[in-house]
Amino acid sequence: KAAAAGPQEGTAGAGAAGTGMVPLAFYNSTLRACKRARPPAHVEARRLLLEMREHGPAPDARTYHEVIAALARAHEWRLAERSFAEMKRSFAGTKPSCRVYTSLISAYGKGGQWDKARGAFDALLEEGTEVDTGVYNALLSAAVSAAQYREAARVFDRMPEDGVRRNVTTYNAVLTSLGRQRRLRDMQLTRNEMRKCRVEPNETTFSVLITAYGNAGDCQRACQLLDEACDSPWVYKSAVVFNSALGACVKAGKIDLAQRVLRLMRGEGIQPTLVTYNTMLMGASAERNWDEVANMFRELLRSGHAPDAITLDCLCGIEKLQARADTRAKEEAAAARA
Repeated sequence: KAAAAGPQEGTAGAGAAGTGMVPLAFYNSTLRACKRARPPAHVEARRLLLEMREHGPAPDARTYHEVIAALARAHEWRLAERSFAEMKRSFAGTKPSCRVYTSLISAYGKGGQWDKARGAFDALLEEGTEVDTGVYNALLSAAVSAAQYREAARVFDRMPEDGVRRNVTTYNAVLTSLGRQRRLRDMQLTRNEMRKCRVEPNETTFSVLITAYGNAGDCQRACQLLDEACDSPWVYKSAVVFNSALGACVKAGKIDLAQRVLRLMRGEGIQPTLVTYNTMLMGASAERNWDEVANMFRELLRSGHAPDAITLDCLCGIEKLQARADTRAKEEAAAARA
């Protein structure tokens, strides 16, 4: 907000002392905050960049990196591409850093632009810039997002050949790829490789595995993985991993197991989210357990969540049931009068 307010008197900073101009470091810190916001404040980030280009201070390489990263998180690959092109024009003769390329490739990946992501990676290599795990992970995720699973496997296999270390983010992307292909055995082999390489799983690892087994109808294995996550003190746990397990149980029609997952979630001190309530509502409505649907809906409202379209769709079952009951009552009353 302070940066958006424009020049301020008495602001200290390199190149800004005595000019009344907001220092470059302040702008860059603000852009970093835009990137980290949830959801990312990409519109503000882009506006601040244009303001800097017009009124100063002149953007530097870090400025562009923060803006492109914010746009990547917001899935705005076209604006990220435009910002990257502006950066290259502004710093002609200077090679963009690996971090900037990583953000650009990430933006392409989130937009499903595999060919552009691969082209950016090839340009990075042609410029002779040193690569790292982060840029390979961005390329790998781009391949998975675009359903280019063979390309994803090639990127994964290439990493050790290029002397690039794999980390948990690398393995999570591969597990996501295998999960979407319903290759459960290969997922287990990948998990074994993680153990062999001493790469500790995180919440995303467990969520991907739980979702894959849930989609395959094996909610027992999904619940075992949830128990393993809860028994691993180093694994940060949020509602995400529990919602994955709830989805697996509901898909299999195992409402008793879903209730167990919900109790475990609360036992871990994690508050249910709207996704949690909607998943439980879907399970109860599929079982035509309208009392449970009503109880869960009341709990959702008490928690402060606002119902969405999925919530209301689950409640339609109650309305239809009530309509049928009203119709039946009218028919019985008419028959009694006759």
